[in-house]
Amino acid sequence: MCAVMAAKAEVVRKDTIAYEGQVRLEKIEKTNDYGEVSVRYVCYLLDVVNKKGEPRRVATDRATYESGQVTHLIYNVQDSGASRIGKAINVNVQKSK
Repeated sequence: MCAVMAAKAEVVRKDTIAYEGQVRLEKIEKTNDYGEVSVRYVCYLLDVVNKKGEPRRVATDRATYESGQVTHLIYNVQDSGASRIGKAINVNVQKSK
């Protein structure tokens, strides 16, 4: 049973690759007029830049933000076959439920 659990932990998705580069993680909190707070976690990939030379900004999850480290990038593959980085995650942390 442990071998099965370990095997599932290694493969996140088929379009996921390991990432060893520099990152900056941020927590963005916004409050609307009704006092509701929305929280987003953002990851800046300092080794991947856009056309303007700015670090690539992608979404991440709370567990990755709290760990302070990104280990993998998830790519969104479009119908045309083009792929784009969609999310940065740490596969070694426990996800909150």
